[in-house]
Amino acid sequence: MIYTVTFNPALDYVVKVNHFTLGMVNRTVQEDIYYGGKGINVSAVLKTLGFQSTALGFIAGFTGDEIERGVKNLGFQSDFIRVEHTYTGVEVGYAGMMEAQCVDICQFKKRIGSDIPVYADVQEVHYEQLAGKSIVDNAWDTIMNAFADGLFLGGKSCEESIEIIKCVRKRLGERIPIFLSSGATGDNISKILQYYDGVSVGTWVKNGNMRNPIDPVRARQFMEGVKSARKLRGDSGDEGML
Repeated sequence: MIYTVTFNPALDYVVKVNHFTLGMVNRTVQEDIYYGGKGINVSAVLKTLGFQSTALGFIAGFTGDEIERGVKNLGFQSDFIRVEHTYTGVEVGYAGMMEAQCVDICQFKKRIGSDIPVYADVQEVHYEQLAGKSIVDNAWDTIMNAFADGLFLGGKSCEESIEIIKCVRKRLGERIPIFLSSGATGDNISKILQYYDGVSVGTWVKNGNMRNPIDPVRARQFMEGVKSARKLRGDSGDEGML
């Protein structure tokens, strides 16, 4: 059996128009969806040549559902790992219940001989942990028992996020990379980066709505805060901040 690996499977949406006119409404005459990613593409070619293969990789959400369905229709097997936020524990929230996937991910890394680091979300802010563990204990478990290489964590306010990382650092030390999972804004980014190694840039730069385009004024303010934090920390490069 041949195994192919696609770390970033994608749906490629291709539209066609008869005559494209810049600045005008262009109506499509044909739309096609292709199931993409290097490993998936290789499996498709192998199928055409008469060889069986199994496509491996990570998927999530409705996009993952469509990729899994599309790969099946293309005529070859898949063994994808679904990754839906939760690395350890069991959480419940707006999308229902999500269970830990650390075992699947660790087995997959071992299976393909990968040393790609895993940065795991600890107690996602929009969900509630069912086990009742503190975020500090969850962070410890995620690193020491589930073998994550770094963490995403945070609270529901800037002050809470800073208090959380102080407690986590006290337990885990300074060597583990820790990133703020949400809540970074142009007003608090300089302060946040005095404690966190980086942040996940959220909806603040889109005026609070992920569907909005990036606001260039807010993005500029945000990056000015990052530059200020770099000066305070003595950092000069772009890595490890965002």
